[in-house]
Amino acid sequence: TRTDLLKQVLPPGNFRNVQAAVIDLAPGATAPRHRHDVAVLAYVLEGTVENQFDGGATHIHKEGDSWWEAPGTVHDVARNPSSTARARLLVVYIGEEGKPATVPIK
Repeated sequence: TRTDLLKQVLPPGNFRNVQAAVIDLAPGATAPRHRHDVAVLAYVLEGTVENQFDGGATHIHKEGDSWWEAPGTVHDVARNPSSTARARLLVVYIGEEGKPATVPIK
C-alpha cells in the first residue's frame, strides 16, 4: 500500500543537497528559536510536537503528521508538550550546497 503524506513544489533555487535526520525530543524538551535556510520536510514518527512558524498560530502535530517549511521559515516554537513521552521526528533538509540547515535566532 501507499499513503501519500505531502506534495510540494520546490521554490526557485539550486536544490541539490539532501540531508535526513531523526530528531529525538525528550519529554518537555524545547528547541531554541531558529530559522531554516533550506526547505524542510518533517514527519512525526512518535509522540507529539508543538510548532509555531513565522509568528503564526501554534500547531500540534501528532504521530503520522507531516509538514513543510519553505526556506527562510522562522521556527518560533518547536517543543514536545508531553511531560512523560518522547517525540521523534524524521526531518529531511533540501537545499543548496553550502547553506546551513539550521540557523539559531536570538
